[in-house]
Amino acid sequence: MPFTMPPSHPYNPLPSLRLCISAGAGIEQVRAIFHVIYGRGLQPDGPEAIAAMAEALGIADPDAAMAGAKDALRSNTEQAIADGVFGVPSFVVDGELFWGGDSTDMMVDYLGDPAVFQKPEMRRISEMPMGLIRNK
Repeated sequence: MPFTMPPSHPYNPLPSLRLCISAGAGIEQVRAIFHVIYGRGLQPDGPEAIAAMAEALGIADPDAAMAGAKDALRSNTEQAIADGVFGVPSFVVDGELFWGGDSTDMMVDYLGDPAVFQKPEMRRISEMPMGLIRNK
């Protein structure tokens, strides 16, 4: 899998997010966008990458597609905030938030047996007090 960082980071993610939504926001669309950004190393908020992402997604008019996705992206963002999402990757399944790559296996276990979170030890762990809080 090729990997080339874009010229600068962080960058404005709105063009790629809006194009992704316009194209259906499935895994294949995400892969196409990631390939442009991290495979080819194009600056995601620059005109060359926007054109490349649109082409990869089969979008003829990227400006119209991005404008048409503004409300959906705003709604998705508001829902993510309401669900407590604060990082990537994040998944919400049946109201349970799974955050970080290291929680993916736990999410898969949950999908196989949602009752796993109702077992006494899991409930005890979920209700444990914070042992240490670091101040800046």
